[in-house]
Amino acid sequence: MICQDHGPLTAYEFESLRSQRRLAHGIFTRHGGVSSSPWDSLNLSTATGDSRDHIDENYRRLYRALGHSPATAVISQQVHGSRVAVVAGEQRGQRLDACDGLVTDEQGIVLLQRHADCVPILVYDPKRPAVGVAHAGWRGTLTGMAGELVRAMCETFGSRPGDLIAAIGPSIGPGCYDVGAEVQRGFIARHADAGQWLSTDGRTPGFGTAARNIGIIAPAGDDGRVRLDLWEANRAMLAAAGVREIEVAGICTACNVGEFYSARAENRRNGCFGAVIALL
Repeated sequence: MICQDHGPLTAYEFESLRSQRRLAHGIFTRHGGVSSSPWDSLNLSTATGDSRDHIDENYRRLYRALGHSPATAVISQQVHGSRVAVVAGEQRGQRLDACDGLVTDEQGIVLLQRHADCVPILVYDPKRPAVGVAHAGWRGTLTGMAGELVRAMCETFGSRPGDLIAAIGPSIGPGCYDVGAEVQRGFIARHADAGQWLSTDGRTPGFGTAARNIGIIAPAGDDGRVRLDLWEANRAMLAAAGVREIEVAGICTACNVGEFYSARAENRRNGCFGAVIALL
């Protein structure tokens, strides 16, 4: 990823997407806004106690950095599910209820979602063209958000999975995301490859299919923890859906709270940063 300045704001762009002339995208950092501590400073979340005036000004700054107005943007009310909404022109300026994925093939619509450890997924079809964005925490990953995003692009716009360019943005990394027995069992029961996404150290997967076959959870490491690799889980699901070009940022939000918000690392006294994509 490459960090770009947008006035007082900064955003990371993916190498695979920044060369696409018909596309604008970015993962904005927490810098350049007006929110005070502990939300400093470009907080986009209305659910953590920050001033509404500050949040509104932060959105204005973000849209201005993109060269758009709030009237062109569509935001989703994220519920940690796997529903994808198809966005049309008449929905500009709206917040859509209960969806964790947004797709559109209309120019000038900014699709925006908010994150603080959960995985941002951006998808672009240069042939159609069309774009999509998704929010995948452990629940969304468990229920296949990545695959649902691809499916929505294909069913709605006639995209072919092999034409898509996908990118997995900054989010909590495999070395920091420890999960309990309930989450482990959920993944093992639902995904044949889940053993490859669980580890005791965040680096060495491989509980394999044996755990699934006998219905046990992964053994804890020396520190008593088992970690889930959301990056690899979502990459694998995109690949299983037929996507060939997938870029993974590999930036852990919990390790980089100076750049991004992290619910885990900041004990939920955090804001949210923005992931955006739009057709030009």
